[in-house]
Amino acid sequence: MFSTAHAATIQYASTTVSASGAYLAYPKHIVADDPWSKHVTSWIPLFYLQEALLQYGVNATWNGTTLNVSRVPSAWHLPSHAPFSGNPALGDMQFSIAGNQYGYIRAPKLVAIDPASHKDTTYVPVYYANLFLHKYLSMASTWNVSNWMLGPQATGPITQTTYSSYPLASRVISSMEQANSGDAFLGEKPTLTLGYGITARVDGAMGRGGYQWNEGNWNVEVLFNTQNKGVKQLAENVVTYLHGHMLPAPYGQGTIIIKSTSATPTQISPKTIVAWQEGNTVYQYETVQSPTQGLQVVVDSNYS
Repeated sequence: MFSTAHAATIQYASTTVSASGAYLAYPKHIVADDPWSKHVTSWIPLFYLQEALLQYGVNATWNGTTLNVSRVPSAWHLPSHAPFSGNPALGDMQFSIAGNQYGYIRAPKLVAIDPASHKDTTYVPVYYANLFLHKYLSMASTWNVSNWMLGPQATGPITQTTYSSYPLASRVISSMEQANSGDAFLGEKPTLTLGYGITARVDGAMGRGGYQWNEGNWNVEVLFNTQNKGVKQLAENVVTYLHGHMLPAPYGQGTIIIKSTSATPTQISPKTIVAWQEGNTVYQYETVQSPTQGLQVVVDSNYS
């Protein structure tokens, strides 16, 4: 592990940090090896994470070892997870909530000059920061090489409900699909190619339309107004995302429902529901952030 980086081992790159689409800062991030994964990764100054969190009413303090979230909005719900025991190794850091003496997420840290302030500051790999935001704050956050985009907590954390039997849990999943798309995808339907070998069934009537396809035990539905623009691109983005990321494997059924909620005919403002069955238990997550951001929360949840 290491705590201080030397100029010869790192490379600076431009970054845009945004919160809910509003640009907040343009710091330099660092491209350097992650000592845990042994791969090159992107590191972001913790200061800019703290500034972004403040935009959502989340207060986080840094003491050189722990980034502690001391306040979140009263309407937010935090998932329940057991923290790690012990303390971080020398040269590492941890994320914690409400002063818990043990960290919820451990990460390597790197101390280097911030080109904006010309002072030493602490950097953390974006991967671990996103993991903490997704898993413990249920926030949206995505990274695409140089843009770090944060969003507020979605509808709520991943919920877990245990039913009296496997068939009853299965019916809960089926009922979600029935309530949203009804019998829209029964019978012969036209098809549409979405890439990566995925062919969706297409339905449309009375001003409403939908795409439906399967990925393993997962049923995926995109439901929209027929005047919505960009629906096919949205579906292709979901296919691309699922091609490169591993969702929990349902023991039973899993469903992803992406439904337009926009009152504007040409605009799609999706609400995403992700639900899956593990025996008698149903896990469910809902968000009004982008579908891929919602799926990322589920991917990072460590439910299996």
